[in-house]
Amino acid sequence: MGRREFLLGTLATVTAGIAGCSALGDSENAQGTYEPSAADNLAVAVGQLNKAALSVDEFQNGDGTEGPDNGSDGEGTPSEGDTQRRTFDASKPRERVTAARKAIARAEDNGAEQADVRAVRRYADGVGGTVDAVANVTTASNRLAEVDDSFDGDDIDTDAASATLAEATTASAAARTDQEDAETALASADRERLRAVEARYDALSSGVDTLLGYIVGVEGLAVGYDTYVAGIDGVQTAEDEVDAEKFDAARESFSGAQSSFSDAESEFTDAMEGVADDLQSDLTTGEERSRALDRLSAGYISLLDSRDHVSAAESAIERRATATRGQLSGTGARTRRQRRTDSRRGRPSGTTSASRSSRQHRSGRRRCSRSRTGT
Repeated sequence: MGRREFLLGTLATVTAGIAGCSALGDSENAQGTYEPSAADNLAVAVGQLNKAALSVDEFQNGDGTEGPDNGSDGEGTPSEGDTQRRTFDASKPRERVTAARKAIARAEDNGAEQADVRAVRRYADGVGGTVDAVANVTTASNRLAEVDDSFDGDDIDTDAASATLAEATTASAAARTDQEDAETALASADRERLRAVEARYDALSSGVDTLLGYIVGVEGLAVGYDTYVAGIDGVQTAEDEVDAEKFDAARESFSGAQSSFSDAESEFTDAMEGVADDLQSDLTTGEERSRALDRLSAGYISLLDSRDHVSAAESAIERRATATRGQLSGTGARTRRQRRTDSRRGRPSGTTSASRSSRQHRSGRRRCSRSRTGT
């Protein structure tokens, strides 16, 4: 079947020249055409789909440099200088899927059995959905790698990171839709008929299941880091507010950031269930980053609370000191007023009430003595 499939896959319609035969007494060449049968067209379709499915399989296994649709740039391998990024050129596999659909239509027009047509068409839907899903999940993964690189610097552009994460989220959502469509198509296909025409049904079904684990991981990373970046934005705002001595506002910003980091940690943790093994470490890194900044934000909040306590204590001490100075000042004023009063009355400054009573008592005794003498 391989040789026949190759020839039919090269041309949709094979035209063969029929050489003139002298035995027939005809010196002119007769021309004729050969039209592939319905079975031939289905074979062409399956061959094209198998090749497209093989390119996806090789990409997933990291063997993209030797794939039939990968091109000279080594599709499926990490780009130079960055082991996190991978490229997948879906154009050639998509061309194969398109060619397969045309061959299926020709087979149907030529009277192919409807059950066979339906089975191969669903196989085409499964391959096409898988190709699209891989392309989208690769785009999402590369956008995430760009954001991850931005975390290496001291000054993180949160607006740019959020925009890139939005692209990753859009791509991962599309990948999930594509994967679900492929899974539905394959589940409804007649696998026995596909096996009979040598479709790579089992391998494709397994690849679609594996692909889901990558989509789950990419979705978790996209959502988790989107929340994480919101927390970083809150910390940056809080730091500006501290510099401006807006401490109450800074506390609120740190509190909001802490909440974001806590939510991000939960997103990373939840995504670990059902994720592909290759993405476990990436999710763990996100979880650890979120936990660290959660604690950092809590520490800043504690510092601001401590500052409030110190400020309250300082204010209380100042109030007590002011009150004490006022009391001392009032006592001194009363003492000065008393001295002025004593001076106006002809008494020495500082004379006490006890000394006044003693003088009055002696004066009375002298008056009494003079009275008795005069009697």
